[in-house]
Amino acid sequence: MVGPKNDNVCCFSKNDWWQVNGWTAGVEVGLRYRVYKSMYLEATSKLAYGVLRGVPVYQGTADQNLWMGEYVLSAGFLF
Repeated sequence: MVGPKNDNVCCFSKNDWWQVNGWTAGVEVGLRYRVYKSMYLEATSKLAYGVLRGVPVYQGTADQNLWMGEYVLSAGFLF
């Protein structure tokens, strides 16, 4: 089921398909190394914490605390 096909699908009513049920806060740090004048390598790290309360599930609601992390290594060109 993708969601009800009506005007009331987002975000602040108890019966909406999409709901705002919490918050997330995070930090990101990165380091860029210029290989040549127009080429670079970049490494970044992201860390975030989220709190969700009263998330609708199959039979009732759920609460959840999440730690999230991401590491990215990228290469690119500057124009």
